[in-house]
Amino acid sequence: MEGLILENSVLGSLAAVTLIVVLVFLYMYLRRYRKVTSSSRAKESMAAGTKIKWQEKREDLRMEDNWPVTIETADGFLNEKMINVSTGGAFICCRKLPRLKETFQLTTNPPNYQPLTVTSEVVWSNFSVPESDVINRGMGVRFLEISDEDRQFISETVADHQ
Repeated sequence: MEGLILENSVLGSLAAVTLIVVLVFLYMYLRRYRKVTSSSRAKESMAAGTKIKWQEKREDLRMEDNWPVTIETADGFLNEKMINVSTGGAFICCRKLPRLKETFQLTTNPPNYQPLTVTSEVVWSNFSVPESDVINRGMGVRFLEISDEDRQFISETVADHQ
């Protein structure tokens, strides 16, 4: 009887060790699987988020044109050219770049309208892109303060060009 108890005890211990080993491998497998899955989901979310953000930046209709623009910064005045405009912002070709996030007064003289003066902010530029990869060197600006009449004029002008 003693031998039987000893055998059951050994078998019980062996079963316990086997169960522990199986649980450890299962835990490691599931942990690895979760990392791979969450990593894949994160990449998909980032890719989808990038697409959505890009589309959101372009929701306002834009009009291609060449309006002369004067930029008044703390460092002085720049006379440049606005080559596209929307009710929310514009792309300005320029040789010298105000600092990123810098706010400034932008004045432009669109055809058949009074001069527009808008408080603007630099939101991006292509100055770090190699010259060979750039069609127009410049910056994107966001309009921070613009009168309702000026915004309406831009909206109607852009709509007319579509």
